[in-house]
Amino acid sequence: MARNIESRIAELEDSIPRGYTTFDGNGKPVIQSDLPALEWYMEALALLRSRGREPAKERLRAQLAASVDVDNGGGYLYQMLAALAVGPVD
Repeated sequence: MARNIESRIAELEDSIPRGYTTFDGNGKPVIQSDLPALEWYMEALALLRSRGREPAKERLRAQLAASVDVDNGGGYLYQMLAALAVGPVD
């Protein structure tokens, strides 16, 4: 199962060279990252796993909660991360 998820994330990374962007219900950008999808996901996950950095974590959680759509078929990685953000990620 984990291998399947990793391969799907790798496919997303290859398909989104411009970065990872999500939008709110009004079509305004919420998450705007120059990083490919996989790198954005890994950095955001590392942030959630880190100690301290509560303002950055809360900002990320707010962005995840406000996101309802993604750019360029970028996949719904933000939804997976949002699920991890509410519970332990270690």
